[in-house]
Amino acid sequence: MLFRSVTQGLVARFHAAQVGALSTDDAKKVTQWLDLVGGHHLTPVAVEQAPSWVAKAIVGRPGVRLTGAGGLQTGPFDHGAALGVWSVVCTEAEGGPGAWLQQGAWGFVGAAGQLGFPDSKGPSLAVAQSTCYVLGAQLSAGQVQLTLVDQSPQVKTGSASVQAAKAALVLGGKGDPAMVGEVLLYDHALSDTERDSVIDYLRKAWGLVPP
Repeated sequence: MLFRSVTQGLVARFHAAQVGALSTDDAKKVTQWLDLVGGHHLTPVAVEQAPSWVAKAIVGRPGVRLTGAGGLQTGPFDHGAALGVWSVVCTEAEGGPGAWLQQGAWGFVGAAGQLGFPDSKGPSLAVAQSTCYVLGAQLSAGQVQLTLVDQSPQVKTGSASVQAAKAALVLGGKGDPAMVGEVLLYDHALSDTERDSVIDYLRKAWGLVPP
């Protein structure tokens, strides 16, 4: 159960372990990933290259395997001048987290163990192979800040100037494969207190807290 500090301003939520949240075909290819908050449902960019649902992807929990070949997207929506996007993502044995998330013209692009922005618009954050992270992006006043939290938890940040307005939320479709378990989309850039609560929730919910 999400507590209030995590749900305040939450406009979309995608959860790979939620019963009934995902529709798949006989080959476990995702045909729809339901938004548990609003109507921003994710569907394949190309049906023949749809991501796969995996029963044990993230610390024994289900996940969706994103690849560079195909992704999932919502319809266009107007997010205004600020937003926050937070997720649980696991890299694979080779490569980085791929373009696990892209909002319009900006997003995360992973290659050669780096997490950063497309077209070299901002700094990159180093990621390890076969590792799970909480990843965040906050858009406010034309600035996007990336946050990467590993299981330690070690926090890394980087920022860049961008332009973004009305666009679709896209998962996957570029870069290296990665597993994603949950995505939270907010209508504002989170405060430090809200950010800490979301990170704590995601780490505990997906088993990223060391025993």
